[in-house]
Amino acid sequence: MSDAGSNETDLSVRVANEVAAAKGVDPTDLDPLTAFVDLESVDTLVANSTERIRIEWSHDGLHVEIDSDDGVRVW
Repeated sequence: MSDAGSNETDLSVRVANEVAAAKGVDPTDLDPLTAFVDLESVDTLVANSTERIRIEWSHDGLHVEIDSDDGVRVW
């Protein structure tokens, strides 16, 4: 699991790396994540919240979770 980054690019890279690792492929072989979720908005929500935030979605047969306390998880 990776820690959620402080900007959209870092968050995008972390999610892409975790999804790619779960699928056993290179991150560059994935469809752009922005086609599925607005990571800039997710990052803004996580960065500006005073409460714990958890966002989950399905991506290409995998479950993706971004947690403001625990980072990025994919399974």
